[in-house]
Amino acid sequence: MKNFEEDNISRLKFIGKIKKGEKIDIKNMLIQPNNMYTKIQRTFVIVDDRNNTLNFILETINKSFNELLIHLNKSKDNLFDLNIASNMMLDLQSAKNGLNNLKDTYAEDLMFGCKIDTIIQDVEARLEDIKSSYEFVKQKTCPINIPTKNVLANNTTQLDVLNDLLPSSCSSVESNVGSLLSYQTTRNNE
Repeated sequence: MKNFEEDNISRLKFIGKIKKGEKIDIKNMLIQPNNMYTKIQRTFVIVDDRNNTLNFILETINKSFNELLIHLNKSKDNLFDLNIASNMMLDLQSAKNGLNNLKDTYAEDLMFGCKIDTIIQDVEARLEDIKSSYEFVKQKTCPINIPTKNVLANNTTQLDVLNDLLPSSCSSVESNVGSLLSYQTTRNNE
C-alpha cells in the first residue's frame, strides 16, 4: 500500500471518530471542541471554517471510493486487496457516524446539514452499488475480516456495521465465520 493511500484511509478513520460538539482543524488534523476559544481561533488565527471541513470530507470520501474500487478490482487476484477493500467498506460505513456528529455540531447551519445529509446518502448509494456489482459481496460466503466487538462512537459494534454491509443473502457475520474460512482456504488453494 502506498503512503498517500494509507494517509487517506487514516483520514477516513479520523472522520468516523468525530464526536458531537467537535470540529476539525484541517491544517493540523486535530479535533477541536466547539467552544468560544475555538471559534475565535478558527476565525482569526488559523482561519478554518466549515467549507474547509466539507472540502476535506468530500475529498477524503471520493478518494476512498476510488481506492476501494481499485482494491475490489484486484481482489479476485489476492486476499490482501480483498481485506483492504473490506476494511475500507467498514471505514466508509463508520464515517457516516462522524458525519452525523458534525451535522449536530453545526446544527444552526441548515445548508451545512443538508450537504452532510447529501454526502451520507451518496456514501450509502455507492456502498449499495458496490454490494450489487461485486460477486464476492453478493455471495453467501462473504470474505470480510471478522473484527472483535469493539464499540463504535454511536454504541454500535463493528459486527453490527458489518452485518449492515452484508447483502440479505448473508445471515450475519458471526454465522458466516466458517464459510469465510472455507472461502479463504479455497482462494489460497487456487
